[in-house]
Amino acid sequence: MNSIVDTTVGRRRFLQGALATGGALALPPLLADRLGAATTGDDTVLVTVTLSGGNDSLNTVGPFASSLYQDARGALAIDPTQALAIDDDHFFHPSLARLATRYSRGDVAVIRGVGEPNLDRSHFSNLPRWQAALPGGAIDGTGWLGRWLNHSNPGPYGAIAVGNRGVPMHFRGADEPALDIPRIGNGLYGTNQTHAWDRAMYDWTRALAGTGTAHGGLVDQVANATSTAIRTAGAVADAYPAERPTLNLEADMDIAARVINLGIGTRVLNIWQHGYDTHDSQVGATAIEGDHADRLAELDQALDTFFLTLDPAVAPKVMVMLYSEFGRRVTANGSNGTDHGTAGNVILIGRGVEGGVHGDAVDLASLDNRGDVAVSIDLRTVYATVLEQWLGTESAAVLGSTYTTMQLVTPAPEPEPEPEPQPEPEPEPEPEPEPQPQPEPQPEPEPQPEPERPRLDPMRTRAEEIRSRRDTDRFEYLRRHSPSF
Repeated sequence: MNSIVDTTVGRRRFLQGALATGGALALPPLLADRLGAATTGDDTVLVTVTLSGGNDSLNTVGPFASSLYQDARGALAIDPTQALAIDDDHFFHPSLARLATRYSRGDVAVIRGVGEPNLDRSHFSNLPRWQAALPGGAIDGTGWLGRWLNHSNPGPYGAIAVGNRGVPMHFRGADEPALDIPRIGNGLYGTNQTHAWDRAMYDWTRALAGTGTAHGGLVDQVANATSTAIRTAGAVADAYPAERPTLNLEADMDIAARVINLGIGTRVLNIWQHGYDTHDSQVGATAIEGDHADRLAELDQALDTFFLTLDPAVAPKVMVMLYSEFGRRVTANGSNGTDHGTAGNVILIGRGVEGGVHGDAVDLASLDNRGDVAVSIDLRTVYATVLEQWLGTESAAVLGSTYTTMQLVTPAPEPEPEPEPQPEPEPEPEPEPEPQPQPEPQPEPEPQPEPERPRLDPMRTRAEEIRSRRDTDRFEYLRRHSPSF
């Protein structure tokens, strides 16, 4: 195994235990001594769901109306009249009713014939090849998303695996920045700070991170891992509901959606679903019952819960990828099941995907030399497409080589060119008021001469004066001399 993985596996396993045990850890002597003195391109998100065991892609989304399919599968063949039709040739398993509804909205892309060309049909080697995604099927202990994490450095919570099953290989990078969180939140290490000594212990532990303990590399590693566990627990604590009655795939998907809603910078998450190694009991009394139908129904419900839990504001930025290490054989075995095959489907779900069925149609008349569906799309082609079109990263830097890409993501509309800035128009001068017509001056009236007084005849005037004086004198004479006056 690669030496980098050897040096980091202890830290990873310690961190997983620290997050899940609620602090029931043996502390190094340095922590005990200190306690004695003392009075968590872009913002798109990818969620990988690993269908562990080898999902029967042919019965998940398949050519149920094909006579070749019906003959090869026998009792395992699904009746197309009971299935959910995509078109005349493709059908969803009837357990995937919610996923079929999303497909009808254009939110599901089904990629057919995907596989590892160097397949050997072994769980123990083929799943690592799918997760490593290096040229030629090489395995070096790192995974394609782990290398992307090292390349993009999204932050301390950039990659989170849900379910307390360990960090999956495809999240491992040279620095292994991925985290694993448990299914239940009560007892997350560092969240219970009821007592003063708890708070003191966690404060001291956080303070040790990256400072060096002077007690050697192992103690430094323990101190850093413990500090990371405390920080992570505090960052994700709000993603856990107060009650969690059932611990299953739906619960894991619900937690994943809640972590995304927290907005702590998580870019990739992984959830496991086991139970797809259906060598027997794949179907029950009918082809639409049995173990495989139950797994698909559980998946269908979990996916629906996930998207319903997502904050509507972030949902357009989230894509789910369903993948498995291989498909199943075309011909049913004698145990009411199917054996390990080769190519299978990869399914992408989200508002940003280019909905539809992609890749060449499965040709059941032209199988490989072992009677399996031939690989027509290299898995690294799908990964290169997701890296470039969704995560915004040059794929060759992550995958170690250049691969063709497909149109699996709805291209963003071309932004309309911004109009060139126009100079502000100079303000127009206010128009001068039009002169109002002035009334013509009226000539002043010429002074009128006073009317001439009528002239009296001088002789007449003199006679009047004499008469008047005479009357006055008579009046005065009578007043003086008449006794009766």
